[in-house]
Amino acid sequence: MPASKIKLEIGKILVREGFIKEIQTIKNINKPGSSLHLVLKYKEGQSVIRGIKKISKPGRKVFHGYKHVPRILPSLGILLISTSRGLMTNTEVKKNKIGGEVICEIY
Repeated sequence: MPASKIKLEIGKILVREGFIKEIQTIKNINKPGSSLHLVLKYKEGQSVIRGIKKISKPGRKVFHGYKHVPRILPSLGILLISTSRGLMTNTEVKKNKIGGEVICEIY
């Protein structure tokens, strides 16, 4: 996929949380810019990522303060939240006491 800062940050969070194996940035020789290569992680023949649910959409932005971030069991999934300090998971948002726009839910 074409590389961007937000895609790279999402990839880094997914690697840290154990949803994908690795992320690589590949320079394109013939075109300007670069590409991202994600290596998915599998467990017993099935993908670790069971589903992705988009929360905020262009027509409807969803914002939550750190006290009102929806709860997700740690073993089931994470929320990606865009804050003034960058992308964070729901647990990092609560630890840092900062709110933001809920991007998606990954489980």
